[in-house]
Amino acid sequence: ADWTIPRAARELRRRHVKQLPVVGDDGLLTGIVTRSDLLDAFIRSDVEIRGEVEQDVLGRILGLDEGTVAVEVRDGVVTLRGHVPEPRLVPVVVGLCQGVDGVVAVDAHLAATRAG
Repeated sequence: ADWTIPRAARELRRRHVKQLPVVGDDGLLTGIVTRSDLLDAFIRSDVEIRGEVEQDVLGRILGLDEGTVAVEVRDGVVTLRGHVPEPRLVPVVVGLCQGVDGVVAVDAHLAATRAG
């Protein structure tokens, strides 16, 4: 019962099983953990991903004004539309978005407001 999620995931993989019993300190069965239970801990909702991209990546890290870049997220795929101040920021924005937990891919439709 005191195993971490990564430890339980590794044990599932090592043993080639789809579920593990959860046993308390008294040795009694307290539940079952499945692969899908462990995956749920790592999969984030599109709303959570969008919020992190808008607030952290675009706002806090890059300091872009709200609404400069529109963010859509569907099934973990981030679509960006809008403008960045300089062309060199496009790959930076894409790279930072790719680093957000839960992001599957980034589809960037970004233009620079001024030439490099």
